[in-house]
Amino acid sequence: VLMRKARLELESPADAARQWSSLDHLGWEELEAEERALCPPVFIIGSSSLLAGRGLAQLSAIMAGKLPLKILLFAELDLGVAAAADGSLPLAAVEDPGLNLALLTLSRRNTLNAQCSIAYPDHLVAALESAVNFSGPALIQLHAPSPGRHGFATDQTIRQARLAVESRTFPLFLYDPEAEGVFGSRFSLTGNPEPARDWLTGDSGKPLTTAAWALGERRFNQSFTPLLSDAAEALPLDEYLALARENRAGRTPFVPVKSGDRDTVRKRVKEPLVQVCEERLQAWRTLQEVAGLVTPFTQRIEQQAQQAVAAAHQAELEQMQSSYEARIRELKQELLEQSRAEIKARLMAMAGYGLSDEESQRARH
Repeated sequence: VLMRKARLELESPADAARQWSSLDHLGWEELEAEERALCPPVFIIGSSSLLAGRGLAQLSAIMAGKLPLKILLFAELDLGVAAAADGSLPLAAVEDPGLNLALLTLSRRNTLNAQCSIAYPDHLVAALESAVNFSGPALIQLHAPSPGRHGFATDQTIRQARLAVESRTFPLFLYDPEAEGVFGSRFSLTGNPEPARDWLTGDSGKPLTTAAWALGERRFNQSFTPLLSDAAEALPLDEYLALARENRAGRTPFVPVKSGDRDTVRKRVKEPLVQVCEERLQAWRTLQEVAGLVTPFTQRIEQQAQQAVAAAHQAELEQMQSSYEARIRELKQELLEQSRAEIKARLMAMAGYGLSDEESQRARH
């Protein structure tokens, strides 16, 4: 506004004061590109419990607008089952307000949206650079685990951050509205290890589920109990989740745990965390579909393409067969004419009639 007023003073000083009133309600979308570039982006920094919980309405309003407000949200990943900082346990599972924020905010197609981790600095830097250069609002969710609050050794910080990504608990993604193409092509899962797969395989040879990540943090200790030797039909967690719900009754999911040099022990996974593991897998599959990596539509298109190729190949075979049959008919006709000419020549010779040189030559051939 001050720049506009100064410009009016320079261009028409006599009438500038009268025109100032028209600038009192100047909106962001009314600014020129050069004027917008002079306005630095504003960063709003907070935790998922604050901004995605009590402040969700305000967060939604910001993302629906056009102002260059950049929101940096630190994801706690409590999963709704973690113990509080004082060690107290929730009476019942409480929904983690930031757990599904990625899927909620993707509906705001005019907002740059990213999910990052300190374990993947290249992806984080690229997302921050895109957010700063983006002309509208941006939301960046960052997982930076705290050894003190979450309960693990300081030297395990990067490992826990990386494991959250590898277990599909907190996958990386970037949605840039200004990228080329349509919605699906603007959304990228680049940075995730083997993004076309459901779960990765850990060093133990078992799938890395959300439970495998939760085992490394003391705040989730209450979600695991030693598996009794007489536990009914114990199944590894990934095999348990692969069963239909009606087939899970009477079965006990567990995860293998190795502590130091001791033998691997099995720990039962309590139902609230089992549900979170299943929900995280479904959320990951949804992101895969959004990115176009694994979708029923892709399979359908591949099937249609295979059918089209098969149909074209069949048509080509039929055309070749038709050509060969026509050529065979032509050869048969030529052979028949030659046979007739030869028989005629021999009969004429036997009857004492001579043939012209041309007819004799045709009969011989």
